[in-house]
Amino acid sequence: MEMKNQVCKGPIIIVNFKNTKNGKEVLIFSKKIDGPCLIAAIPTVNLSEVAKNTDLIVISQNLNDITPQALKKTGAQGTLLNHSDYPLELNEIKKLTKECNRLKLKVIICIKNFDNMDEIIKFKPWGIAYEDPKFIGTKNAITNYPKNLLRFMKYFKDCKSIPLCGAGINKKEDVENALKLGCKGVLISSAVMNSKNPKVLLNKLSLL
Repeated sequence: MEMKNQVCKGPIIIVNFKNTKNGKEVLIFSKKIDGPCLIAAIPTVNLSEVAKNTDLIVISQNLNDITPQALKKTGAQGTLLNHSDYPLELNEIKKLTKECNRLKLKVIICIKNFDNMDEIIKFKPWGIAYEDPKFIGTKNAITNYPKNLLRFMKYFKDCKSIPLCGAGINKKEDVENALKLGCKGVLISSAVMNSKNPKVLLNKLSLL
């Protein structure tokens, strides 16, 4: 997988900062975890600064307060859409994904169930991330319950979007299990953001 002129052979790791860091804390923490094969979903106001001063792949957490055109100008490479913290109606997801695709911005659509999966695939996002809300913020990883993940993977037989999963991911074994089940990477937040040694943890999660 090519990111910032480097080919990344390991799993895709997306770190969602959520609202755990503010102001200068965002750049300080970004530099702690800096690396060309990591994707950081950060607050809109920090996108330009972090994109310019780190090797991270920077994406927005949502498009609530920024247009795709403005996002492109920050140097960010994409955005999450429909994360459980910022849910959207299906028509809005379709419209925003279409515009981001036109601008060559990577869109990762988050889903909590499979109700609209057939439609979401048609939007052709860069990635689709399955996150079960009941595991978010816990240490009980979604990968401990393979039944739904295996169901999720069935949608990708004729789909070019990248399958991802998240919720409760906190250790190397969780990432390994995600890969075994067919996912290409994971979304992670609290385990990294609350870690005393986030870079060490991320190296383990990246299977380095």
